[in-house]
Amino acid sequence: MNESNKPPMKIQNIPKEQYQGYLWYSDAEMPEIIDNNFDQVAQLTKIPFVIEGNLYCASKRLSIQIKHIDGDYWITQVILPEVDNQQYYEETYLAHDIPDYHKFRMLEAWEPQADELLAGMEALEPAWSAFAGFVK
Repeated sequence: MNESNKPPMKIQNIPKEQYQGYLWYSDAEMPEIIDNNFDQVAQLTKIPFVIEGNLYCASKRLSIQIKHIDGDYWITQVILPEVDNQQYYEETYLAHDIPDYHKFRMLEAWEPQADELLAGMEALEPAWSAFAGFVK
């Protein structure tokens, strides 16, 4: 799965599910916590815009990443049941500036890619990462 080959997802195509995660607005000092209630059209407005966001639907094992780049939203999704055949790792990170949550989980996958600096041998490169919720 190579996310860079996929076109960005449109706001209206984000599945309507119950999410846990955060949205960090351009005018905010701290992120807004999303705990089940998420309305993509209302919450992904132009001004203030979301600088970054990560959402996770536990029931569907669906991860949504939102980034605002050059005036456009770049939204990617990872449907974890579709990548269960790949090798990925779970990492836990400290959650800075996120009230009530001290850590969050990320799933990360690396894939072998030919590297011309290694005489054509393969080296592992990041393939995708997916937010997988908070840890209290």
